[in-house]
Amino acid sequence: MATPHFINWIEGQAHGLRKISGVSTFGRLNPFDLAKKMSVEVTDPLKIKQLAREILDQLFGDSKSWSAGTLPLPDGKAIVVINSTHTETRQRASLMEELVHIKLKHKPTKLIHADGMTVRNWDQTQETQAYWVGAAALLPRCVMKGAKTLGWTIEKVATDHGVSIQLVEFREKILGIKLKRAVSVFAENNLSAVKALTE
Repeated sequence: MATPHFINWIEGQAHGLRKISGVSTFGRLNPFDLAKKMSVEVTDPLKIKQLAREILDQLFGDSKSWSAGTLPLPDGKAIVVINSTHTETRQRASLMEELVHIKLKHKPTKLIHADGMTVRNWDQTQETQAYWVGAAALLPRCVMKGAKTLGWTIEKVATDHGVSIQLVEFREKILGIKLKRAVSVFAENNLSAVKALTE
């Protein structure tokens, strides 16, 4: 489990990104607006005319395997290429990860050719930082605490902040804050039937 020091660092970095975005303390952060404020262009592969057809076929042939990537430019700026076939919540989370990589000045991964194969190197520390800070920026600690106090469900928090249930569950685990779950109509009907039988 992460140390309190690391979690505080994560929350601090996330707060910095939210400050850049101009979103209110409890507001819904829009990563696409944040990208504009960071002078980061966001596009999808179909809009890049120079990409060869075989590269597009490879990307979209197994579109679940990649979410987004950052292309650093010679002028110091960057372009984030995002998988537009993914759900909106996944695109928002993926873009946040890439913006964190840019903000923290992480070194880009490289393609390594070995034994007739091409693979991309992986920096676990950078990837952990990117996901954790991105998730915290989308769903900060104050929002999670507020949701707990107000008795909001995990589903309401996810919908209000444009994130997946899985991301809310991740933040619950990291912060040790457990939110309520919505009871499905099916479960409510079954519960009513059981009560009727026992009365």
